[in-house]
Amino acid sequence: MLEFYLSGAESSLLPRYLAPCRPGLGEQFDGMGDFRGLVAWQLAHQLVLEVYRATAAFPPEERFGLTSQLRRGAVSIASNLAEGAGRGTGNELRRFASISRGAVHELTCQLMIARDLGFLPSREAAHLLASADRIGRLLSGIVTPRK
Repeated sequence: MLEFYLSGAESSLLPRYLAPCRPGLGEQFDGMGDFRGLVAWQLAHQLVLEVYRATAAFPPEERFGLTSQLRRGAVSIASNLAEGAGRGTGNELRRFASISRGAVHELTCQLMIARDLGFLPSREAAHLLASADRIGRLLSGIVTPRK
């Protein structure tokens, strides 16, 4: 079983990366739970939607370039978390969360490139980068849980 820890302002609200998606959901995740209950997945899902919206305004010549890379990277974060949760063990969840964390770094790099090329307004880039950073921190908590 993976134990969930609380930090800062979140401590009174919910476990570090598990949202109360249904009444009675405990503070432990046995690796077989519904991936939709992971806060990291919920935020990653939201990030996918935001990346798709942001890249819709990219130049047409970037359709198979940076647009595709950003979208696939964002989808990879959420998808790997879902797969890890579905594998049925804490070790598998941690392994796939680590893969997702790598995808966060890749997405961060690509967002910075899109911003620097002028495809993404600075304010929107800052929002997406902050979201990616938060997801990365949550994933770190899954990969290396506190004892």
